[in-house]
Amino acid sequence: MQNLIMQSIMPYKGKIFSFLILDSSIDDNTEKLCAQVVHNNNFVYKRIKDSVQPDDKVIDAIKRCKDDYYWLFGDGNLANFNELETLLLDMNYSRYTVLEIDVINSKRNPIYNTACTMVQKNLMEYIPLHFTYLTYWGSSIIRTKQAKELFQCGRMDKYRQDVLSWWSPCLICEIISTDMDIGVQTDICSIYTSFFGLNDAKKERSWAHGEQYYITTFEVFNRDVKLLPSKFDSIKYDIIKSFRDDLLVSKRYLLHLKYSGVLQVRYVKKYKKDIKVVNSDYWFMLFLSVMPCAVLKEFNKIIKSGKRLIK
Repeated sequence: MQNLIMQSIMPYKGKIFSFLILDSSIDDNTEKLCAQVVHNNNFVYKRIKDSVQPDDKVIDAIKRCKDDYYWLFGDGNLANFNELETLLLDMNYSRYTVLEIDVINSKRNPIYNTACTMVQKNLMEYIPLHFTYLTYWGSSIIRTKQAKELFQCGRMDKYRQDVLSWWSPCLICEIISTDMDIGVQTDICSIYTSFFGLNDAKKERSWAHGEQYYITTFEVFNRDVKLLPSKFDSIKYDIIKSFRDDLLVSKRYLLHLKYSGVLQVRYVKKYKKDIKVVNSDYWFMLFLSVMPCAVLKEFNKIIKSGKRLIK
């Protein structure tokens, strides 16, 4: 939080960004930091009870928001808000309902390592490829009016039972769906910029430490994706597969889970039905779960050696 306040918020001299810090930490460290920027007219600090779920405090803030857009930033990110303001004004940002903000070396960037903007024309291709990234705080700036309407009418309640991070891209899907109902295209623009990046002081970014947060994700995510509007029926499998490829079933990550004791046969079999939505995921996970760690480490060394020889 100190990095975010000192490096991103305090240097800001512009007009379009305002900042609301929602603090539910158990100590007063953040409050003391925020006292250094109380002179900033665009800055508000609010203390929240630590018993309040993080998502609940954020959604309540969205419902109360009077600004045209909101950005769930989080202390895992940093930004040069002065340069971002210039960029957003130059591109006439108010034309868009959703602004996706990403780093220039993102794998989603069509011109890798180059700053650029890309208006998303085919949203049914865009959603599966970007769904995972849109679950992260800081990934999107969203027009407040449409988001508030969906929260206030209760349309987003069905995604909230699991208190997990993908309600945000689900919200974007709901916005797209409501726009389609009235015959308009949701304007989404992806921005790849060096003015936005990760906060290196944020040490812990993973939410997948044990069965509760990893294996059950297959069950919960499948269920929540099925809740998306019927307009997305043709791409729901693609969303699930893309999310798994990004977060859950890469070889490197599964090996990490195996070595840390999370990937166990009993868990994989317990959630077989949910894992087998993508068949190869189940068999690969089952294979890794039954293999001794020592054998897997040697097998991994052989694969890496083979790759070096091929090069």
